[in-house]
Amino acid sequence: MSRTLFTFSFFGMPTKVKFSVFLGLDAIALILALIAKFLFGFSVMDAIVVGIVGALLHGLSGVLHQYGHFLMARRSGYPSNGLIMWWILGTTLYPEDEGALPPQIHIQRASGGALMSGLVALAVALVLFGLNPQGAIIRFLLGWVLLESLLVFTLGALLPPIEIGTFTNDGAVILREWRKMRSQGQ
Repeated sequence: MSRTLFTFSFFGMPTKVKFSVFLGLDAIALILALIAKFLFGFSVMDAIVVGIVGALLHGLSGVLHQYGHFLMARRSGYPSNGLIMWWILGTTLYPEDEGALPPQIHIQRASGGALMSGLVALAVALVLFGLNPQGAIIRFLLGWVLLESLLVFTLGALLPPIEIGTFTNDGAVILREWRKMRSQGQ
């Protein structure tokens, strides 16, 4: 991972931001701006605004997802050390010396992100469809957060299970630990 650019605390969750986050957010901003311009017919200026704000909302959605892990880890009695944000993703940090934990603890901690993102998706859906806000930019951005929270940070975090190098998504952790529980007869 690239060097840490800055750190902050998100409601008690220590958060490190790597330089690569800015490259990832730039890519998301560009893609969203192009979609807004060429698929939705936004003006160039409106498309740029959509791209920038949409990329920032992606970052916030990612932090909220990781905050779900942070809260569940604290609730489990095996707390997290915080979050590292890199490229377009984030990784919840756990103590290296915490030793072996029961599968139920890993499942509880891994499920926290999807649960939080599901709640974000529900809240955004209620605003988008219940309040029916006016303005194409607002509706586009709410739709973006809804789709990303639901498809990427909720369902995508769980299915399909992915393990690539040191990256393991929540679904892979849950499946691995569930298999351990079954093999142990729990």
